[in-house]
Amino acid sequence: PPEYAIIFLLTTNRGAFLDTILSRCILLETKPVSGKMIERYLGERYKIPEEEAELDLLERYVKKGNTLSSLQAVCDVQTLLEMRQACEQVTVHRSILEYARNIAKRTREEKKLALGVSTRGVIALISMARAYAAVCGEEFVTPDRIKELAPLVYAHRIISEDPFLTQRTTKDVMRDLIKAVEVPTEDVL
Repeated sequence: PPEYAIIFLLTTNRGAFLDTILSRCILLETKPVSGKMIERYLGERYKIPEEEAELDLLERYVKKGNTLSSLQAVCDVQTLLEMRQACEQVTVHRSILEYARNIAKRTREEKKLALGVSTRGVIALISMARAYAAVCGEEFVTPDRIKELAPLVYAHRIISEDPFLTQRTTKDVMRDLIKAVEVPTEDVL
């Protein structure tokens, strides 16, 4: 962006941003504000009644049209099916499944977390690892691949007891938890 641009990124989960983005940001922590309070402030500030603001938004949407209808395909169906098949061809050893599951289990046992990673989260990690391996031309998922991707896939699935994670991001929490889980070795693969 040009030097004069100021971009605001708002989140309740700092771990959702890539570290490269966070390193270029000035972080300002605020207390949560309800949507109702924001609506009231904007309505008072710009003298727009809430009902009028809502109608303006709806009119803009109708005039602009459904943005989904303007999407264009980036590949044909056959290519998509071939990519899916390539992912399905990547082998995932049982010890890798256990490793991914044990990392998720560790998040559920962590007292600093209000919510850990579910089985669906483990499935998402395995799917991501298979896809990444396929793109890299690898035939199987390695523990290193799981270790690399788990913070990215799991970080937004955990909820800390401290909702603002003032000292650490969820990716930091995930990296620490991963270190505590035994990594499968080649003799069990």
